[in-house]
Amino acid sequence: MEDLVLLKNKRVEQRKGGKLEADMLGPFKIMKIEGKCACLLSKRKRTMANTDNLVHYIQPEERIPAKLRKALDSSFLAGPSQTAAETMTDRTSTGSKTSQLSTCAETCE
Repeated sequence: MEDLVLLKNKRVEQRKGGKLEADMLGPFKIMKIEGKCACLLSKRKRTMANTDNLVHYIQPEERIPAKLRKALDSSFLAGPSQTAAETMTDRTSTGSKTSQLSTCAETCE
């Protein structure tokens, strides 16, 4: 047994308001099942619940923002990584292109 499950929160249905309350409680460990009754164990106490009110718990994956993932990823698919020298050569080459265009525009006039 010992599967992790979530228990449906009955208070949400029975009370007026409570819209911000959690729909499911848990996770709980299943200790034993007898017919439609399950014995659940949480960190604090043991509980008995109907199996119709249980849902399998899926452990959420760790979420890493895309920008941080790119910084941590060292593969070539993560994007181009430029050194300071490459950046300086790019700046100087674009500067010479603009000067060539200005001289070309002067000769055409």
